[in-house]
Amino acid sequence: MKYVCQLPVIPLRSEPSERAEMVSQLLFGESFDVLDVQTSWVYIRTHSDAYLGWVSHKQITSIQDAVWLDHQMDEFTRVSAVSVDCVCTTNPAWMLRLPCGSLLRGRLSNTTFPVFLPSLSTDSPSVYFDHPSVGSCVSQEQLAMSFLCSPYLWGGRTYMGLDCSGFTQLLYQHIDLTLPRDAADQARMGKKVERHSDARKGDLLFCTNEQGRVVHVAYIIDSARVIHASGYVRLDRWDERGIYSIAQGEYSHNFAFVRRLLLIPT
Repeated sequence: MKYVCQLPVIPLRSEPSERAEMVSQLLFGESFDVLDVQTSWVYIRTHSDAYLGWVSHKQITSIQDAVWLDHQMDEFTRVSAVSVDCVCTTNPAWMLRLPCGSLLRGRLSNTTFPVFLPSLSTDSPSVYFDHPSVGSCVSQEQLAMSFLCSPYLWGGRTYMGLDCSGFTQLLYQHIDLTLPRDAADQARMGKKVERHSDARKGDLLFCTNEQGRVVHVAYIIDSARVIHASGYVRLDRWDERGIYSIAQGEYSHNFAFVRRLLLIPT
């Protein structure tokens, strides 16, 4: 049995309760393993970044192995626009608005992709939605800028709300590089840039709290600017002291180090 997110987004929680902290989100098309079941909740591990958490049993979709294999292709497409609208091929009144990072698979024609939601159709294991233009030609920086003013949301990964590491994870997913979910784990990726003056576009700037723990990550645009999720996705200045909030007129985050994940500029 395969398990795949078939809703635009599903909250991933720290405990089996609607009131529990949301630690991350599943996006459409992402698959996962079920590790434990407790009444109406299931404990899962995501395939993309091995993240653990609880999701409501009512929100997950299981797919028979034979059906899953029938709909597989060697290639897949990720939504690289902030969001795209997908219309059902048999009922135009049904529409899915899928966020950036959603994973789409389709038939050889590459014009549609299946959605495995039983409530949409009782006659077949899936219904089809149009395969939209997903914005794959945009650069990392262009994608980052398209998120400007998206609100900060702890555990979020969509334009409706996302946190700092969810934001950088999406930006690197765009170029097929999977980052860990949390900023502290992302801080172990790539190579440290020894001098802040050597930082370049696409590097990640990490900030620490008074205890020296990594608590924030930002995407470097150039030698003077970063884009990051802090209150909302915003452009701010940075230097060897840290991130300077233009809105607040003061330093909001303490500089720790810069890491380079790419060998060439993006």
